Amino acid sequence: MSEDIKSEEALALLIELISAGASIADSFLQYVEDQKIETLQLSNGINIRYRERWEFAAENGWFINWFVSTELETIVQEGKDALDTYMIDSINEYYQQIHKKVVTLYPKRKHIIDVAFTLHSEGNFIAAIPLFLSQSDGICSENLGSYLFTENDKRKDNISKKIEDPSDISDDVYWSQVLTKTQFSESIGKSNNKYKEKAPNRSGILHGSRKHLDYGSEINSLKCISLLAHIAHIIEFTDR
Repeated sequence: MSEDIKSEEALALLIELISAGASIADSFLQYVEDQKIETLQLSNGINIRYRERWEFAAENGWFINWFVSTELETIVQEGKDALDTYMIDSINEYYQQIHKKVVTLYPKRKHIIDVAFTLHSEGNFIAAIPLFLSQSDGICSENLGSYLFTENDKRKDNISKKIEDPSDISDDVYWSQVLTKTQFSESIGKSNNKYKEKAPNRSGILHGSRKHLDYGSEINSLKCISLLAHIAHIIEFTDR
């Protein structure tokens, strides 16, 4: 009889231990899940700040590429003039590397891209800028199935298909500069100095508008190189 009691007690103890273990396991799994959510929220909070700063850079005609350092995040907070100075220095410093990287990724476009960079090096910004703009547009269309400066809704739809996990905004951040409305793609009517200081106007330039005949500056050409490098960079990064 006492043996039966002992067996029942042992069984009850075993059930209690299993139940306690299950409870601990459930608590641990919940803890892991909570940590994942907290980490994702923290990451998204950081990414939102990145997006805001990258959008500010894009609105002022500058875009990230392979050679832009994380120092940009600090520079952006100092304002447009500091951003201009930093990006001019960065594009000039990595000028040859940017050229080589773009033609390596797009060898069929090499003969046009080479001419554009040669014209820029010679100071012929009037001729270089339309070539940089056309190749940015073409590379975007080639990879996204929509042009960079037109077909806005189609481009947004195609980009959304590339973003694998909507709850993780990392990819959304990387594409944020392409989705930002900039002077590059504004209407020809955006022609006063307030707008022109931000970036050259693609439509005004390629349509020969009398309002945009003053586009041929070094900084505008550098901004077009920045845009070209960014398109090639972001497509390479997200297609890895």
